[in-house]
Amino acid sequence: MLQSYLPQALKNASSADPAHIKARRDAKIADAEYREALGELEDMRLGIESRLEAGMAQWENWERERLRAVKTGRHMRFPVKKADADSQTPSSANSVRAGGVVGTQKDV
Repeated sequence: MLQSYLPQALKNASSADPAHIKARRDAKIADAEYREALGELEDMRLGIESRLEAGMAQWENWERERLRAVKTGRHMRFPVKKADADSQTPSSANSVRAGGVVGTQKDV
């Protein structure tokens, strides 16, 4: 392990560049690597965001379909016939049974 550090240290020591130039070069390399990694992360973030938006749009469509089905199903289970609606008057539609429960004339 020590041998892997020695050639690099000897190479840097034999460099004719002053320390401030070497530091500037290393900083530029690190900055370029940082910007590249930041670009990759931004691409990943945008991909996740677009998948989330697509998923939310799909969920919204499913919810609309569910509400339509519920609305349609309610009318199918409890159809209101025109003749039945007209035959019930407010006075005969509901009556109070013993115990205070409100029901229709058929319930009594």
